[in-house]
Amino acid sequence: MLNQQDQFELDFNLSYSLDQNQDFYKLPNQISCNFQGQRTNLNIDSKVKQLPQDVQDSTQQSAIALSQYLKIWDVDHQQIDYFYPFQLPPSSFMGNCQIFPHRPDLLQNEYHQVQDLSNTQISQIFQSGTFEIQSMQFQIPYVWQISSFIVKGRQNITKSYFSDIGMAYHIYKFEKNSIYNERDSMGRECTIRCSIYNIFSKLTLYLSLLIGFRETYIDIDIHQLKNQIEAKRQIELKQSDYYKRQLYEYLQFENNEQSRTAAESQLTKLTLIQSEFRDHQQGLKLSIQNQFDYLVEQFGHNQKFDDHEEQKEYLDNINEQIKLLERDYLKEYGIQVDIQQDVNEQINNATSIAQVKFWQSKLGDELPLVSNINELNECGRALRYYQQLLDNELQQQMEEFEKRLIQDHPIRVKSYHFVAEQRAQYRKQMKTQLKEKYRILLVEDLKKQNIKEVELYLNYLQQKAQLKQELQLLIEKTEKESQRINITIQVTRRCFPPYNIIKTGDYYSLERTRSYSVDSSFPFWKFYLMIVRYFAWTANVTFWLFANGISGPLGIRALVQCNVFYPDVQINERTGVVSRSNYSVTPVVVQMGNVCKGMSRSRREFEASPDTGFFGKNCARFCNYIEVYFFRFLIVGILGVLIFIPALIIANFVISLVLALTAWAWIPIVLIISYLFQLLIFDYDCSERHHWNILSTPIWLPLFFNTFDFIVKGVVNFIWNLLICFIILPISSIFMVIFGHLRYIFRSIYDVLMILFVKCLGRVPATENWLAWKVSGPGISRQYYFTIKNEEALILVAGELEKCILKEYQRRVEEEINGPQKQVQSVMNNFFSVFGASYSFHDRGCDKLIQSLNQQISQRISILPNISNNIRFNESELAIIRMLIKQLIKNQIALKDMKNYIWKHYQVQKGDYNELTSELLKKCFGHQVLSPLEDIDLRFSLQTDENYSISKKISKALEGQVNLNQPTNFVVKSSSVSKKSIIVKQFLEFSGTIQEVWGCQSTYQNWSTLSDKSKRFFINYCLRVNQDA
Repeated sequence: MLNQQDQFELDFNLSYSLDQNQDFYKLPNQISCNFQGQRTNLNIDSKVKQLPQDVQDSTQQSAIALSQYLKIWDVDHQQIDYFYPFQLPPSSFMGNCQIFPHRPDLLQNEYHQVQDLSNTQISQIFQSGTFEIQSMQFQIPYVWQISSFIVKGRQNITKSYFSDIGMAYHIYKFEKNSIYNERDSMGRECTIRCSIYNIFSKLTLYLSLLIGFRETYIDIDIHQLKNQIEAKRQIELKQSDYYKRQLYEYLQFENNEQSRTAAESQLTKLTLIQSEFRDHQQGLKLSIQNQFDYLVEQFGHNQKFDDHEEQKEYLDNINEQIKLLERDYLKEYGIQVDIQQDVNEQINNATSIAQVKFWQSKLGDELPLVSNINELNECGRALRYYQQLLDNELQQQMEEFEKRLIQDHPIRVKSYHFVAEQRAQYRKQMKTQLKEKYRILLVEDLKKQNIKEVELYLNYLQQKAQLKQELQLLIEKTEKESQRINITIQVTRRCFPPYNIIKTGDYYSLERTRSYSVDSSFPFWKFYLMIVRYFAWTANVTFWLFANGISGPLGIRALVQCNVFYPDVQINERTGVVSRSNYSVTPVVVQMGNVCKGMSRSRREFEASPDTGFFGKNCARFCNYIEVYFFRFLIVGILGVLIFIPALIIANFVISLVLALTAWAWIPIVLIISYLFQLLIFDYDCSERHHWNILSTPIWLPLFFNTFDFIVKGVVNFIWNLLICFIILPISSIFMVIFGHLRYIFRSIYDVLMILFVKCLGRVPATENWLAWKVSGPGISRQYYFTIKNEEALILVAGELEKCILKEYQRRVEEEINGPQKQVQSVMNNFFSVFGASYSFHDRGCDKLIQSLNQQISQRISILPNISNNIRFNESELAIIRMLIKQLIKNQIALKDMKNYIWKHYQVQKGDYNELTSELLKKCFGHQVLSPLEDIDLRFSLQTDENYSISKKISKALEGQVNLNQPTNFVVKSSSVSKKSIIVKQFLEFSGTIQEVWGCQSTYQNWSTLSDKSKRFFINYCLRVNQDA
């Protein structure tokens, strides 16, 4: 084939097989490696010699035996641009293949003669602004749209009127919501109610910041209270006769580890039985599906195939799949397949029956246990089934209600507030009715099956109101008893000696400090806290100042006493004997004596030392005089000890004494500074608040943030909402009402005058222009859809088939590449599992090979033809193309031996060529390609955007466009024929029901039927009767 730009060749007769041609799977050679997957020689001997002598031989043999599995691909993974050329299957496409879509020409030139408008057409124009012209070839008419400049139509005028009045109603609803709702329609706190609340709450917070309001919180666990009420009910049910006990007794355990372990082993036994049945479940499903397809095709008179050969091949493939199963599951479990019944319903019911028979064969001695499990399983199936019915009917009712809402309230539906309120109200009402309806059906269904556990469900329904009432009373009682203090502050006061002796058990301690607790359990707690802090801080400051001024290192005692003294005491924790502590203070006199002793010792040691120093003794003696009499005596002794230290002592004593005696006066100043710091910077008293709510004061910058919220969220928001709700919105609503009525009147008058003009001068047009144009009818969709030649459609399908071959080839080659690595991983993990260890092996060459493969596959797929236009075919074209494509598929499957994987790739029953053709068409052209253009024309219409205002028409005029009313989009209505979904009872595994029963068993109640509806058929058989409520 030759196109305008490139030349390409097509060869659809290439013949090859991915199964037989091994040249496609040529890979690099494999080389040995070490246990880490590195390209180095195994150095076993040197490493084995490092082991103890008694394990060297066994380790040597194991390493040699395992080393034969250590193979990697001979690939340099460190080479960044490494490339390995794979032998990809040959392609049918050579060069750049392009497809050229073109407009469909069917009915494109149907001509209508210019003639006068009939009375019917004039009436249509007056009503809707459109008129119809009957097609000469089809039943559906052409619909022509008249420009809104000429005639708008009564329907459009009324719709516009409803829209204007609906906008006024929407403003009214918005105004109401902006007054009394907590949040506006966008979820913001911008309503009058919210702003008033902010004003008063922030004013309250000012007082809370200053004096402290009472702050408590309720610590209550609703879930625990529900369990507490459920425990009482479960104890009563356990003694009742509303249920069968076999499964509960089988899984029962006591409050000890040994009993629970035994029950878990019983659970594991039942779980293993379910695992064995899963193979039967899958085989039974395939058997029923294949048998159903076989019967439908053989006896159902289904026109699925075009010839007898296709039908025979299809049936042979089904028989082949049935024979591949290891056993005849239908015969084994006595299952009959009915073509008149839904196949999914048959599969679910048959699997449930087979599950019962399988478990009975495994637990032959415990048939009552199997019966009990089956009845509980049927309860779960029925509960899920009727819940699905409820949800499905509720959805249908809501869809019908929305349609009725639009019809009954054409004005008010313009407000989404009204729609949301009506939907919520109707949904609540309908859900209540449907719950009661399907609850009755559920009970009747279970009673027909003679399931005893239905009594448990009825018992719950009878006690439901009582349980909720008990829960509410228990919540109110718990709220009163579970109030917790939100803020607690500890203030410590220093005790003055002599200290009290405190005995705690066998230990003694001194009462050096005393703590006072201030909490937020009463109003004005901050004021009380300041009083407590005043006395505590005054006492603490007085104690430390007196201790520092009298007995401290620079206290007055250090100046007047002549001996070292010990100002503090300690206590023996065992005996309670009080003694002086190790902390001591050296007085000035003692320090001066120490200086003098040092002078004497320095002179005596110097004179006694030999004359062997750096200087001679005569010279060194002068230096010693300087050290002793100048530095030690004058500097340290006179100036330091006798002058400087006493001066510091006197100053310290005077300052400490003055501060201590006046502490009662300046401590309030410190408290005020700390109080201002908490108001302005950081409120450290409230930083450990347990529970936060909207009335909790901020921690950082509390005064600033509270003021900001008060002004912005409160005052400004309130003023703005008043302006919006009582001035702007009412004026807007009144304006829209007046505007809507005036526009309705003027448009109606304009249409009446223009329809007289149209009646006199208007005629049926033969061509479209800016005054009238087609919006629907046969062939209208052709200008928005494209078509292609039959040969081009075959090219695209051939490209899709080649893509399928490449994907299968890619999967197989990746398995070949990863095969050696997986083998090493498997062997090594099995070996190391003996020692309870794991092993990891990774060949980086695999990554390089897969990278090269993906690159080459992507390059090949990129040259395959594709198309992005909206491709559609008419009915006759579609029939011819389907026939050609099906023949192409048959030929390509035979030439390229694709029968083993193409059906699985497209998830189509083997041999069903028609379905495979449909899937390939969908892959190439989209899911809507199977709808012919004639069918699309019935549902196709051109529409102008609802927001297509006069400004857009002006823009088009400025751009120089001719048709200012050109439609901006098109709509294809969904087909009215839709397949009704069938809801059936789904199959449930016994193991799932057993796990639910096991999850309900506990010595303490940890679940509630008020919270979990799935547990209303179960009891807690292991619950202790004497459990505290």
